[in-house]
Amino acid sequence: MKKLIVRREAVLHNIAEIQKRTQGTLWGVVKYDGYGMGLLFMAGVLREAGIHHLAVSEIEDILRLRQEGFLQETILCMRSTGIPQEAEEVVRLGAVATVGSLESAQVLQGAAQAAQRVVDAHIKVDTGLGRYGFLPSQLAEIASVYRDFSHIRVTGIYTHFSSACCSRGATLRQVEGFRQVLEGLRRQGVDPGMTHVSNSAALFRWGDWGMDAVRVGSALIGRVPGGQETNLQHVEEMACAITEVKWLPKGFAVGYGGQYALPRAMRVAVVPIGSWDGYARQTAAWGLGPWKLLENWLRDGLHRMKSAAPTVLVEGIRVPVLGRVGHGHILVAAPSESIRPGSCVTVPVEPLQLNTATQRVYI
Repeated sequence: MKKLIVRREAVLHNIAEIQKRTQGTLWGVVKYDGYGMGLLFMAGVLREAGIHHLAVSEIEDILRLRQEGFLQETILCMRSTGIPQEAEEVVRLGAVATVGSLESAQVLQGAAQAAQRVVDAHIKVDTGLGRYGFLPSQLAEIASVYRDFSHIRVTGIYTHFSSACCSRGATLRQVEGFRQVLEGLRRQGVDPGMTHVSNSAALFRWGDWGMDAVRVGSALIGRVPGGQETNLQHVEEMACAITEVKWLPKGFAVGYGGQYALPRAMRVAVVPIGSWDGYARQTAAWGLGPWKLLENWLRDGLHRMKSAAPTVLVEGIRVPVLGRVGHGHILVAAPSESIRPGSCVTVPVEPLQLNTATQRVYI
């Protein structure tokens, strides 16, 4: 049986490392089922560490958290919505809404008015990602949400970086655009409330930019996009058992596509784990111009040339993976007679590509 082993102490370690980098409020982002580790588990560890500000992207996650006793936590829904039923749920569950357009403000106002409540909200400013949010040029519309909606209490404002992992120039332009909005609001006598811009990549690469809060998700599980050195720990590993061991002759082509031929007769082991379990990562670059596509292709090719062959641990012995990773299986070298059916294999995984049906074991 395959199982994902998740270490609570590693999450606590990562929270402490994050808190060293900011004096602001930490929003623990637990979207995507807690980045694959489990929504309720991650929210529980954050609460244990004294973190009571959570952020999600799906309203269903707010419902699960409230139903499981996270009643005192402040939960930010990190997407704007123009769907009345969703706005009604945000109001009913006592979450902090995101408002990224006048239309979403009007829908939220209607839901709050019908419930005879005043709902807290944060403004989303689109400084360069192209998803939710007012454009910086829409300062008048942003100010109107603060002033003109009687059932919306704006308590904060934020933006989301597109390239914090790799581009200081693009990030600086987004910060500048966001600061111009803040200055414009203050000139009009509007208090913007809590400000936050940095995600995991931005916090570890550039800091919190002097804002009141940060939103951190992937760093909680030990990942920071961009490859910078951190003292974070991966909190999980996938474990399963070898199902079969066999000898194959020299030159035998293994794996899909037959792209790897054995350099000698080898004892090999079959491991029932693959891309469906988050072991392999696929990348794509659709919609780019020809020169950008060529640049990405060359960069990816150089990265593969520099990368060591993938390996896994079998009962503490590190062995190479042979051939391509399948959806549900890999083949590995089995040089030691101690490697046999039932031997435990542990592999690194991509958390956001985990099969949600895989059993989680928390230690």
